[in-house]
Amino acid sequence: MFIELVDILRCPRAHEETWLVAAVSTFHGRHIATGSLGCPICRTEYPVADGAADFTVAGHPPDLSPRLPPSPVADDEVMRARALLDLSEAGGVVAALGTAATLAAALEDSAECTILQVNPSGAATGRGVSTLWVDDRVPLAPDALRGALVGEDVSQILLASLVAAIRPKGRLVAPVGLPLPEGMSELARDDRQWVASRTGARISPPVPLQRGWSK
Repeated sequence: MFIELVDILRCPRAHEETWLVAAVSTFHGRHIATGSLGCPICRTEYPVADGAADFTVAGHPPDLSPRLPPSPVADDEVMRARALLDLSEAGGVVAALGTAATLAAALEDSAECTILQVNPSGAATGRGVSTLWVDDRVPLAPDALRGALVGEDVSQILLASLVAAIRPKGRLVAPVGLPLPEGMSELARDDRQWVASRTGARISPPVPLQRGWSK
């Protein structure tokens, strides 16, 4: 877990928004290898093991499979993701959820941004990779993300929780089989994915955001 990402993490419990306090046991460079993230309000502690922060209620089981290098990713898939997310300039944090996390390492190198894996499927985890394990809510501060890339195995509930974490005009790219969540304005789609832009300013229910952005 990249140490600077701690600033954008939030406790997912049902209380007022709050930051988390990191207690680090082991560092690998600028990454937290082991430790915990604690909530100052509800006192819940979320463990960090092998660089991954676990926000699940039941606890994510440890990965006991042999650590293998990530499978090669086609250059055209990386360029497609970079273009759809509008990552023409370096910087910012981009989330990759589910099977989309297989592009994380290549996208981070190509676009020179920080990639945060959420419930990665088929992607490398461990040293040098920032990973979150979650249930049905993304534990991120409002407007924390430059954009997000979503795989086909992501639930509609988790997808909806992602919207508030994307900054205004930030991109969300998801498979066509997933519905467009409230708060996003569709820009384009093909037979594989749709691309949407976050509408309006910060989402603060129950105030509805009705203004859309045109391309």
